Amino acid sequence: MFKKTKLRLVLLNTLVFFLLLTAFSTTLYIYTKQRLYAQTDQTLNDNAQHFLHDAAHGTIDRRPLEQREAERRAVYVLWDDKGTPVLQMPQGALFQEDMSKLRPAKSDAGKTDSSTAGKAPDSATAAALAKPGAKNGHQTDDLLPVDVNGQYLTVTLGNEDYRVLNVPVNFQLSTGQSICTLQLLSNLQQSQEMLTSMLWVIIVSGAVCALLAVGAGIYLASRALRPIQQAWNKQQEFVADASHELRTPLTVMKTSLERLFRHPDHTIEQESEGISDAIDEANRMNKLVSQLLTLARSDSNELEILRQPMRIDTLVERMADRFRELAMLKEIELESTVDSPVEILADEERLQQLLVILLDNALKYTQEGGRVQISCRKMANHVQIEVTDNGIGISAEDVPRVFDRFFRGDKMRARTHPGTGLGLSIAKWIVEVHGGKIRAESELGQGTTMSVRLPLRG
Repeated sequence: MFKKTKLRLVLLNTLVFFLLLTAFSTTLYIYTKQRLYAQTDQTLNDNAQHFLHDAAHGTIDRRPLEQREAERRAVYVLWDDKGTPVLQMPQGALFQEDMSKLRPAKSDAGKTDSSTAGKAPDSATAAALAKPGAKNGHQTDDLLPVDVNGQYLTVTLGNEDYRVLNVPVNFQLSTGQSICTLQLLSNLQQSQEMLTSMLWVIIVSGAVCALLAVGAGIYLASRALRPIQQAWNKQQEFVADASHELRTPLTVMKTSLERLFRHPDHTIEQESEGISDAIDEANRMNKLVSQLLTLARSDSNELEILRQPMRIDTLVERMADRFRELAMLKEIELESTVDSPVEILADEERLQQLLVILLDNALKYTQEGGRVQISCRKMANHVQIEVTDNGIGISAEDVPRVFDRFFRGDKMRARTHPGTGLGLSIAKWIVEVHGGKIRAESELGQGTTMSVRLPLRG
């Protein structure tokens, strides 16, 4: 069951990571591409403004312009209103067969006003295009970064892509030729090489990250399922142990009742032993069911702890007096050492249950003639309760497990001292729900000490 769940978690984690990585990579690639194209468009726009500025001032000079724009890696083409290339700068930068692909549409070419056709821009037009400043390292007395109102497109010439800007204009060259469209081209090879390199980096890093995501998914799924699997295993053990513990008293009771049916003529006195066994097992089963219910309700946080101011020293003395008579019957000496007064904020009924469990265990596993001591000492910020016996003790390997449910230690101990194995589990829950700690110290054949540490009131 958990293997399938783990596989589903790994696949789900990997899929989510892959989708997020794909979305991020796609967004990054598209953003980078748009930024590169935007920078290219801005450069074309700036170059168009320089050209229009020179045209407005009648300072277009072919040779200096060729040298200047060659450095900017821009190609200029001037078209007349018939769609014929009039001038190309730098000369020979484009093949003749490519010019047909670059011919502006009629909506771009020939957009001229009849009143100004064939004339240089008037002073108002020149003023709108002019502002003092410098662009691209070249001094321009009157350059204004205006919108050239052009059309951007991408064309393929040969095996290379170019970004093209078509700007409708209206002026004459010194040769008298009318120019209707200014066309600027910029090679996109460098940008596309950068995008290709970026795409490969994304693909390779994505593949590596996907493998890492699988590994991370396996690790995270295992870590996430570990407490669930442990809880499941504990539940299975709990059910198995509870079934085993309940089966024994039920079997004894069934046997005793069957014996009564086999001898209906017997008196109660004659069957008193069987009846007594059935009553004992019923009491044991009732205790077991009560403890199981306590643990089940504690696991689901259904048990309420009614914290009230109480004298823990008084409770310890009262419980010591109650068990002292039982200790005398077993010829065990029960001593108590209590600091007074010690007031804490706690549920008195639950602490009484805690002390019953600890004292009952101490007397149960202490031989005749032994000694049990219970103490209650007030410390700086907590109260320390200890129950010590010199009984049979617990082996070192069993000490860490004494608070586990249904743990009974070695078989000899379980056989000679019957019980449910739930008492210390309940004791641990009582202590922890009060914000305290419980610890067991024991040595086989030397005795056991149970130490409880509870916070003082306030």
